[in-house]
Amino acid sequence: MISTIIIVILGVAGFFLAGFIHHKKTKSQKMVCIIGEDCDTVVHSEYSRFLAIPIELLGMVYYAFISISYGLTIVLPNIFNIQAVFWVLSATIGAFLFSAYLVFIQGLVLREWCEWCLTSAFICLGIFLSAIFGVPVGLVDFLAGNHLSISIIFGLATAIGLGSSTVTNVLFLKFLKDLRISSDESAVLKIVSQVTWFALGLLVISGAGIFLPQAEKWLSSSVFLLMSVVLVIIILVEAVLYLKVAPRLMRVSFGEEHEHMKGELHYARRMAFILSATAIVSWYAFFVLKSIGALPFDFKTILIAYIIILIISVLLGIFTEKSLSRGS
Repeated sequence: MISTIIIVILGVAGFFLAGFIHHKKTKSQKMVCIIGEDCDTVVHSEYSRFLAIPIELLGMVYYAFISISYGLTIVLPNIFNIQAVFWVLSATIGAFLFSAYLVFIQGLVLREWCEWCLTSAFICLGIFLSAIFGVPVGLVDFLAGNHLSISIIFGLATAIGLGSSTVTNVLFLKFLKDLRISSDESAVLKIVSQVTWFALGLLVISGAGIFLPQAEKWLSSSVFLLMSVVLVIIILVEAVLYLKVAPRLMRVSFGEEHEHMKGELHYARRMAFILSATAIVSWYAFFVLKSIGALPFDFKTILIAYIIILIISVLLGIFTEKSLSRGS
């Protein structure tokens, strides 16, 4: 009961905080940060929307949902069955991961901090921890009892991620035929890549839900171990490509203010082709491994095979970039 009350209080606080940010943005009022950072840079940045929806509106919807859901359990303790609890908990975990992603954006991409946004992230963390400690049954038993639902989510997330990443990287390579990315092309890539990040979040959540109840079994599976390695590589590659390389291509192409380095456009283009090829190959490798389920080889053997395929994809990326450069 205590954890539920804490969640409701935090949810209400988060709702009003997100509403405050939205009010400031719609009224074009300056966001003042007490710690001296530039809050306006963060709340009005290109990352202030997700799937074309302002992040603070998504926050208001989430906080309202959490406050109402957990508030009802205080008044009517038995209103939700275990399946409903699972979906509420999933939303909580998803919001926590999304807030961590936004903190990452502030620190490593924008290099500016917004104390209002950080406060919202801490609220998400508090709700997440309270929800985990307040699960009505043991967490492992809870996950085991919802194995089918979690597996369905994992399958859908794999399909969404594979599809969106394929579309994103194909468009990326197409747009780079002239060795530059326009602002309109960048906007298209950003929307589609955000779908990929949404799918990655679902994969991490559902994957953990599948793993925890049968950890010993999965740790002895060479396919599962390689899938885990591939998923980490996908996350790292997607992060570097769409949060560092693509924005740099935009700045160089259109002469925006940035720290200039000799040969930076050539280097950024080559990295773009290498990372794009790696992402596509890794997503399809992940999909194939999930579909197969088991292989008559040990982890080391299939890892070596995956590395060889990655090397080939990197060489193809370099060859493609060189061919386009010679033809331009």
